[in-house]
Amino acid sequence: MSRPTRGEICVDLSAEHEALDDMNDGLASSDWRRATPSPDWSIAEQISHLAFFDHRAALALTDPDAFVADRA
Repeated sequence: MSRPTRGEICVDLSAEHEALDDMNDGLASSDWRRATPSPDWSIAEQISHLAFFDHRAALALTDPDAFVADRA
């Protein structure tokens, strides 16, 4: 089995974001504060965590120099 290309990883990441957006579309403000299976994490905290690290992964794949500069 071959390793996925950077482009394939970015396409997959984009599809995951779209699916997550679809799942959370239309949540009321109070729903964002609901608990998740992760202890002490709300839906909003989970989404924020995923967004932050997905952005970092996408940046590392698409612009390694910017990733290194941002990391510093």
